[in-house]
Amino acid sequence: MSTQINNSIDNSNGYHNRNQSFFRYKVTSVAAKAVKNNKKVKSVVIGANVKSISNNAFYKCPALKTVKIKTTKLTKKTASKKAFKAVNKKMVIKVPKKVKKTYAKIFKGLKVK
Repeated sequence: MSTQINNSIDNSNGYHNRNQSFFRYKVTSVAAKAVKNNKKVKSVVIGANVKSISNNAFYKCPALKTVKIKTTKLTKKTASKKAFKAVNKKMVIKVPKKVKKTYAKIFKGLKVK
């Protein structure tokens, strides 16, 4: 199972109707316990608009092996390795090249590529 935290979401549910308004929302954070105890999720893609990842967001996700982070907006104040407590020890975090050094410090102790 794969999970993608997109750049935006809408309330259209795939349906379009001229008489009804639909709104688009930018996803800017991953909440605490967002995917807690999910034993099926194997990979996650975090979109470019995300500015924060809360502690324990992916707590106890033993099958999680790959996290691709597209955003370059994370800082030590808005993310930490605590977001990935009790996950698969072989999990790899893939990040944009220009922030690899910074993200390696933020997620110290985890495999950042």
